[in-house]
Amino acid sequence: MAHGYDLHGKTWAWQDLPGEDGFELNVQSFENNTPAEVGAAWSLALDIWNAEGGAPIYLPNHGTTDNTTVGGGDDGHNVTLWLPSASAFSSSLASSVYNSLGDDLTDCDIKFYGSNTYGALTWSTDPDGAPDGAYDLTHTAVHELGHCIGFSHSDVDAIMASSNGSGTGWERRHLHDDDIAGLHAMYGQGQLDLIEDLLTLVDEDGDGLGQPGELVLIELSLRNDGTAPAVDILGILSSTDASIVLDETAAELGDLPPGSATGSQADLLQFSLTVAIDCAGASLATAEIQITDWDGDALVVPVSIDLDCPSVGTDGPPADGWEDAQGGCACDHSGSAPWGTVALLLPLFLRRRTG
Repeated sequence: MAHGYDLHGKTWAWQDLPGEDGFELNVQSFENNTPAEVGAAWSLALDIWNAEGGAPIYLPNHGTTDNTTVGGGDDGHNVTLWLPSASAFSSSLASSVYNSLGDDLTDCDIKFYGSNTYGALTWSTDPDGAPDGAYDLTHTAVHELGHCIGFSHSDVDAIMASSNGSGTGWERRHLHDDDIAGLHAMYGQGQLDLIEDLLTLVDEDGDGLGQPGELVLIELSLRNDGTAPAVDILGILSSTDASIVLDETAAELGDLPPGSATGSQADLLQFSLTVAIDCAGASLATAEIQITDWDGDALVVPVSIDLDCPSVGTDGPPADGWEDAQGGCACDHSGSAPWGTVALLLPLFLRRRTG
């Protein structure tokens, strides 16, 4: 394959996890866009490199900052901000300024411009891509981040192409094969290996058995034993077992860098369910947690809950309950039998005598 990418020869490969210094966003500097929309567009740009690169490199989002220093050397802050205009006679939409020690990158700051030599620039944070006449902030951020991790420009129509038009849609944000080839040339090829670390079930009274009406908390921690990051991890709890009722069924872990068991949004995934009041006769309930990431890769974790439910027809009525019309147990926590229940028992008694 004839590659079009060009590398400027500086990388973060000297770090244990390349890119781990992360990036900060001066969100308040962006005029004519709401901070939440700018933050989401910027976060998406980081996710694209992390999720689609398939390399042992991870670019953390270190949140917002009021820092306005760009190009100031290795100050420990990789800052992205917006400036009213580019330098005189510049046609740039944005630019990156990196610092290095030999071939080792130590700092990189990004500047977006409100105007250039051609006039005012309109920036779009639309999740579906920029409309005609506006420039896609996410697409441009992905390009500038490419410079920050070691790319110059590409001679093919990749993210790292030297020019970009307005009105770019979602499809233009994805990494091109050429971008991925360049990334692998710098950092090698990584592999995702997401595994279950620890599954814990905790019932309210702590005896390890779910009783009728009792809440059960499920906690699942994951570990990334691979060399590529997992991005946007989501867990969904599901079950068709009638002896349990699902309460909290969705949980997000965020990103899980290589070698980590702690996500960028949470330490673990948490779900909850309640044992059904009418779980009579059940001794075990089953469910499963499906884990997906950015690419939809699935990890299915089975869940088994030991139950302590009254046995139908053998336990007899509990002290605070009554015998129902079918001979099973129905617990009345008020300690007395409702009149409606007695009315059900009377016809049954009569049929037995006359039958």
